[in-house]
Amino acid sequence: RCAPIRWPTAAGASRRGSCATCRSSTATTLLGQTLSIPLVLASTAFTRIADPRGEVAVAHAAARAGLPYSLSTVSTRSIEEVAAVSTGPL
Repeated sequence: RCAPIRWPTAAGASRRGSCATCRSSTATTLLGQTLSIPLVLASTAFTRIADPRGEVAVAHAAARAGLPYSLSTVSTRSIEEVAAVSTGPL
């Protein structure tokens, strides 16, 4: 439960309001899966330039963060290699 918000008015009195963000949610549904935030991690191809494990490392990081991962069509790893290490939605 949120504490009420108080802010001063021009007359010096205090106004109260409710915290709208406490009742809001960033959760959404994507392809039948509930996501806590509307974010998908997508490969940009040739990921091995940045990390020797390439897309496998990115898929692993996405799974740890609970984010879906989209593999590039010009990936340096096969979809089978990526799926083998990922526990998250692909």
